[in-house]
Amino acid sequence: MLSIREEIKHNERILSRAGEVWGWDTPAGRLRAQRRAGLLIGSSAMASGKKVLELGCGTGIFSDFFQKTGAAVVVMDVSHNFLCQARQRNAGIVAVVCDAKSLPFASESFDAVVGSSVLHHLDLGPCLSEIYRVLKPAGAIAFAEPNMLNPQVALERSCAFTRRIFNATADETAFFKWQIAGALRSHNFRDVFVRPFGFLHPHTPAGCIRYLVSAENVLEKIPLFSEIAGSLLIGARKNNGSQRKDRI
Repeated sequence: MLSIREEIKHNERILSRAGEVWGWDTPAGRLRAQRRAGLLIGSSAMASGKKVLELGCGTGIFSDFFQKTGAAVVVMDVSHNFLCQARQRNAGIVAVVCDAKSLPFASESFDAVVGSSVLHHLDLGPCLSEIYRVLKPAGAIAFAEPNMLNPQVALERSCAFTRRIFNATADETAFFKWQIAGALRSHNFRDVFVRPFGFLHPHTPAGCIRYLVSAENVLEKIPLFSEIAGSLLIGARKNNGSQRKDRI
């Protein structure tokens, strides 16, 4: 992965247009964000009374959705200026500047740890250890990450030239579903699931969005074809000694 310093420099370069770079500012992008947030909320059982940590919150696009569940949401990022924007979106948000592989929280602090497009930026092993540590027994994780089997994602990560075009950092990666599932199991998580989802492109013309949304629901159910969806929905629970049942 990039050093924290280089990651922060990259974030500063895209700060004024982060929503555009990440594809959340278009009509289709906003619909994608709403759906993704719903999947993360449902997969983590986020609700009033729960304490939730959002890893790598960026400018707070998803923090808004999480706050509306009534959960007590703490957000973190390595970039101070990203967190300033997140606070502007929601003045009451609890925001912490820190590194995901050294979280400044007590063990067993959170009912859930969630994030959107963050794990593929991180030194995965140490970060999963920290996530596991701060989760309460049987606590849940839910992440949405780029799928390496998706043709565009694979192209983006194929060489330095395409990385520059798509604003991907030098060491930014993506996941195969069996790869991330194996990493979670190796860190003692249980009830692991990894599901490809998402065929709606952020630059879909507004007039075509409803048709592609309908098609998306069908495409995600087609064996093999569904494997090339743009994203992976990733979830698991902290092991509390009960029997583990995984599905990928």
